[in-house]
Amino acid sequence: MTPGKNESTVFVIAQKLLALNFAAIHTSSSVRATTRAIAHALTRLAENPELVGPLKGEIDKNIATNG
Repeated sequence: MTPGKNESTVFVIAQKLLALNFAAIHTSSSVRATTRAIAHALTRLAENPELVGPLKGEIDKNIATNG
């Protein structure tokens, strides 16, 4: 089965969050807090996939505005 656009977007977001989590583990003194925050965000996105679109729109808008 070919993934839909939303599934593809969720996968990309998850990849980026996992990369961020990996970097945070190796640079942060508060590893547990960072890891929990990212795990919580991923869990909420998995539970509420309808939030992905609006969040992506907000991210895209901020990147366009702030680089």
